[in-house]
Amino acid sequence: MRIVCLLVLLSLIGGCSHSVTLQERAEQEAIFIQEFRQEFAKRLRYPLFAPGDEIPEADVMVFFRFASSSGRISSCRVQYGAGNDKSRSTLDEVFAKRVIATCREPDLPVAPPALLDGGGGFSFKQRVMFRKEVERLR
Repeated sequence: MRIVCLLVLLSLIGGCSHSVTLQERAEQEAIFIQEFRQEFAKRLRYPLFAPGDEIPEADVMVFFRFASSSGRISSCRVQYGAGNDKSRSTLDEVFAKRVIATCREPDLPVAPPALLDGGGGFSFKQRVMFRKEVERLR
């Protein structure tokens, strides 16, 4: 039994240390972007910013909160690039901004209000503060 547990642990560690090919990374990013688009739509009721606008720090924070709550942030730094350990996570902020820019496309659906209150880890106060910040930036 100990050997089996050790092998499982080594395989998990080994999975994080292998290098990810560009195609694998692109596939992982595409899946992640799709999931993030759905979550982003649930949390926002106001119109999204125009593509090309500067991405507010609050939007980047939404990304990192979603990534950490969904288990996408892990010790596998190689999977998403070298992030700054002193910043929010091991995910690369440039990738976060690219995901958010993709999620701002005008066809992004808006979730009904009932879904907004169920938002995975976001308290009502956080959502209100985030919306106020967005209104201020407009």
